[in-house]
Amino acid sequence: MLLNYILMKNDYPPLIIHNKTRSEYLAFLKDADKAGLETNKKEDHFKLVQYIVDEMIDFYWDIFL
Repeated sequence: MLLNYILMKNDYPPLIIHNKTRSEYLAFLKDADKAGLETNKKEDHFKLVQYIVDEMIDFYWDIFL
C-alpha cells in the first residue's frame, strides 16, 4: 500500500500485483527484506525493483495499445 501511495502521489498509476505472479513478488520482497536497509547494496533489492518495473510496463503498456 505504501508503494501505491508513493506512486499515486507522484502522478503514477498504482501497481497491481496479479494472482499469477504474487508468489514471485512475495519471494522478491522477502529477499529484499532479509537484506535490510543497512546494507545499501543495489544488488540486494534489484530483483524486487526489476519485478515492479516489469509489471508496470507489461500491465500499463497494454492499456495504451
